Amino acid sequence: MNIFAFFEKRLYASGRKSLLYRLLFSLMIILPVISVVIFSSITMYRDTTADIYTKRYARAQLIQSLIHERLSAIVLLAESLASRPKVVEYVKEGKWDQAIKYAEYIPRQYGYIDSMRLVDIYGTVHTGAGSFKETLGENLSDMDWYKGVSQNWEPYVSDIYLRISEPRINVVAVAVPIIGLPLPGVYDEEGSNEGNEILGILILHIKPEVFAGWLKEIQPEGNVQNYLVDKKGSLIAHTSINTTEKTYDFSSMLPVERLLDNQSGIDIFQNTETGQKSLSAYIKCGLHGWGLVIEEPEKSAFAIRSNNIYTYLPVHILFILLSFAITVLILRNMGQIRQNWENSQKLALIIENSEDAIYSRDLNDNIITWNKGAEKIYGYRTEEVVGKSFLKMVPENTTASYTKIGNNIKKGESVRNMVSQRIRKDGRRIFISFTSSPVKDIAGNITGIASIARDITKQINSDRIIREKSRQLEQLNAELEAFSYSVSHDLRGPLRGIDGFSTALAEDYSEKLDGQAKDYICRIKKASSRMGELIDDLLMLSRVTKNEIKLKNVNLSIIAKKISYNLSKNDKTRNYELKNTAEFIIEPDIHVIADEILMETMLYNLLENAFKFSSTRQKPLIEFGKIKKNNDEIIFVKDNGVGFDMRYVDKIFNPFQRLHSEKEFPGTGIGLATVKRIIGRHKGRIWIESDPAKGTSAYFIIPAKTKL
Repeated sequence: MNIFAFFEKRLYASGRKSLLYRLLFSLMIILPVISVVIFSSITMYRDTTADIYTKRYARAQLIQSLIHERLSAIVLLAESLASRPKVVEYVKEGKWDQAIKYAEYIPRQYGYIDSMRLVDIYGTVHTGAGSFKETLGENLSDMDWYKGVSQNWEPYVSDIYLRISEPRINVVAVAVPIIGLPLPGVYDEEGSNEGNEILGILILHIKPEVFAGWLKEIQPEGNVQNYLVDKKGSLIAHTSINTTEKTYDFSSMLPVERLLDNQSGIDIFQNTETGQKSLSAYIKCGLHGWGLVIEEPEKSAFAIRSNNIYTYLPVHILFILLSFAITVLILRNMGQIRQNWENSQKLALIIENSEDAIYSRDLNDNIITWNKGAEKIYGYRTEEVVGKSFLKMVPENTTASYTKIGNNIKKGESVRNMVSQRIRKDGRRIFISFTSSPVKDIAGNITGIASIARDITKQINSDRIIREKSRQLEQLNAELEAFSYSVSHDLRGPLRGIDGFSTALAEDYSEKLDGQAKDYICRIKKASSRMGELIDDLLMLSRVTKNEIKLKNVNLSIIAKKISYNLSKNDKTRNYELKNTAEFIIEPDIHVIADEILMETMLYNLLENAFKFSSTRQKPLIEFGKIKKNNDEIIFVKDNGVGFDMRYVDKIFNPFQRLHSEKEFPGTGIGLATVKRIIGRHKGRIWIESDPAKGTSAYFIIPAKTKL
């Protein structure tokens, strides 16, 4: 006996029992609805609260990152000034006034720096720029910045304090040690050339208003306050309080107490004086002991949560009233409902036992029904997916077409035997053939989508999957190459400036420069030349992927002869005392269908490597030829050079990977990476075999089926 038959006999009987059964039936419908309403309200309250906490703390992390980044930049600026050769030289000689001339423009050029000082290692002020005269000759070894920097002679950022110089305002000091530079050819008794002598201290003063400006940059609208405290709990900067002339002790504030206890987080705190509650996010700022607090009154912080509750309250009430109305309708139409239920049970049995996936979704794409066939094909049990979005089973690359088809179905159209991809619970992608149609209510309104899907993964040619993955990889490589090409171009301008100015400096001021300065200029020019080579190789690496391939019949032997001739003619690195001119053996008439320019680039890199790494041999020998193996024509470049350990063979095709030092064999480490990309663009493959005692052989295959 089913539930409808049970209630039908009792709901329409006479007497008190009928009323009791009607009440029981009504409660069976209404109580679950009320439970759902209560549960959804609690869930919405909890989720909204969690979202507010997450966003507030994320904002605190963003501001903390900004402060840490900019404060680190100021420390780096101070270290740069303290390490200037002239500053170090004059400080070491006790010529403080001359040393400051190389840095006194800093307060004028950088508006966020109020003043600076040069102090000896004992804390006595010798000179400065900006406001410093009141401290000239004063010993400030009792100051926080001196104790901090002299503890380990590392950069130090002080707490906020009232400075001695006029005007008397609060500042934060950035102190860095001035360390002696190593002198060429000068060694101590232990043979060390390290210039680690502490010569003095450079101090930069930063006004609190600078930090306040940083806090205001990311301050949202509303009653939100951001403030920054030092490691003692004193207020450094506040979005609403001016800390330039007055010091505020915030150490008793609850968020600050947690910061001083080395904690970070977000919580609701009550002001002990005003009794007002605030949502406060507190987070430590880097290595300087500072802390950041973002607070907002509880009422405004959770305004969106309150609005959501008031917005959905009428909906929930309407939902409950609707359940009452449905109950009344059911009681009036119990007989027809029973017949419909029996029919639906028969249909449900057929659907449930189908091998195909049969399921339905609402207009928001949430799953309504899910049969056993769907469980088998997609891997999800019914209870795992009902009420949840079907989109998680749709790959990102098919989302657009999936959405378009869904929109067409919502307009009344149907689709048949469409093929697409889906994602199973285990993450595996499958191909399905599906038919989808709109579901309509009694009034003809479209209320959802019904689908029948069949797994046809085994029927899909595996080459299609491989082609798709190859296309995605090529697209990714194209984006990476475009980035490399752009970066290489952007580096050329500054590099030419470095080379040009260093050349002008060496030529125009040669008589004024000592030997150390000339050595520095020489190193700069060598470094810029080295960078130029790297840029050229990066551009070449970019071009071999970016340029369009133009296939033709290419005679590799002719190209190899031209390259070998140019290498022998232009080489200036051979050991002529050994008379070790390289011998090239080039097999004639080796042809491939390929891009001629790319083939020339590829062969140049392989032959140039063989030429270079065989330069130390008594009789260098380089061979270019081909062999037949398993119906493949394998082309090779062999040499009897130094070779390498095959344990490192996986590294040689990676950009900038070198197995020999720059002094042994110059180069950028990009040549073989370029070779591999060229071979890859022709759908070929390359591999290396090497022996340190016998030399290296590079083998590659250009597929013969490549079409013109």
